[in-house]
Amino acid sequence: MLNNSNSSVSATTTGFSIAAVVVILANTALVVAKETSSSLHDAMQAALGHHWTTQGVIVILAFIILGFVFAQLWPKREMNGTRVAFLLAGATIIAGIGLVWFFLFA
Repeated sequence: MLNNSNSSVSATTTGFSIAAVVVILANTALVVAKETSSSLHDAMQAALGHHWTTQGVIVILAFIILGFVFAQLWPKREMNGTRVAFLLAGATIIAGIGLVWFFLFA
């Protein structure tokens, strides 16, 4: 059973959680863009030797930078831990469905 207590997470956790949601969805968009654009794929391949390596570096840097930015933008902002979990789960499910749909039907 889900406990609806008012347990909140810190502003830092909130900032990095929002960053994770953004990066999860952006990563999915980057996969689709890279797979549909040979010039983007080739540029990412040339940048670090393999397109997946480049994508990984982009995603990690985006997460770190956005996490710190979002944590600083809303220093007093705290979110309910349950809401954070649902946002992360929702973004992951949407991204997963998007990738499955793209690779199966596009």
